[in-house]
Amino acid sequence: MKGKVFIYRGKPPIISRIIASIFYASFLTVIFLYIKNVIYSNPLGYFGNIYTTLMVALPLFVGGFSFSLTSSHEFDFDNKKYREYINIGAFGYGYWEDFNELNRVSTFVNSKGYCEVNIIDIKNKKYNTLAFKNIDDAVVYGRDLAKNLEIKFLERN
Repeated sequence: MKGKVFIYRGKPPIISRIIASIFYASFLTVIFLYIKNVIYSNPLGYFGNIYTTLMVALPLFVGGFSFSLTSSHEFDFDNKKYREYINIGAFGYGYWEDFNELNRVSTFVNSKGYCEVNIIDIKNKKYNTLAFKNIDDAVVYGRDLAKNLEIKFLERN
């Protein structure tokens, strides 16, 4: 295989994006109320105290963060590099690391009951790509991925 392969999980569902937007809007409202109370010297307001503001704002930010998080995988076969690219909203991060020759694509059911599709290299390093509730969907995706990567597919027992 030559070139780059990008395994994109897609955008989060619309309901996740709406919930993340609500969390972020609430976070910005709390920060605005704190700044407003500090500027107008109203220490009696609920958001006049920095600790109270942080106790409310931090969980709101983390909630928005968790609902807007997605990841994807990128393989560069020419340079033998791999990276997991993590997106938080419109911002992304990922660093390249070396990988060995890919050996197979496999599926198995994890402890939570989801069927994971993994890419495994010749040194048995596992690259987890996706997890499916339906086993048949995972098998179809795994076969298609193995065909595109030109490696063998090993179905779970």
